[in-house]
Amino acid sequence: MTNPRRFRLIRTTDPTGVTGTGHVADGIQWPDGTATVRWRSARPSTVNWDRIEDAETIHGYGGATRIEWTDPDPATIDRAALVVPDSPKMLHETLCFAQSAIGLHPDQNRALEHIARLGRLINECERHRPLGSNGKHGDLHTDTCGCEEEAR
Repeated sequence: MTNPRRFRLIRTTDPTGVTGTGHVADGIQWPDGTATVRWRSARPSTVNWDRIEDAETIHGYGGATRIEWTDPDPATIDRAALVVPDSPKMLHETLCFAQSAIGLHPDQNRALEHIARLGRLINECERHRPLGSNGKHGDLHTDTCGCEEEAR
């Protein structure tokens, strides 16, 4: 692992009566395999562990607490894929805005290259989050559109 990876501790039952249930702590697994856990209780504390497995053993209470990763597993990330934290809708809107603004640049030869490149990115956004003839997404859901509704 080359970057820190965030996680949450989710507790289904509270055997000690101290932390409660649900999202009880936040953590980071560091590139060297060590982990830091920050508790969300009324008396928060921070604990460092040599291995994340040790934190899970001590605080897992036989399955009452599980690690829920916030960041993807670096080993499973497709290095050819671009991961963008914004929704396809927001990315689309930003690219369209940038495309319009670049059109005002005085060096139109260079601007046209950028406008074409942004157009390709906009088309890719629309592949994930299609728009109807009215310019609205409506019910044109896909598995990657970012909507709560299921893809059709």
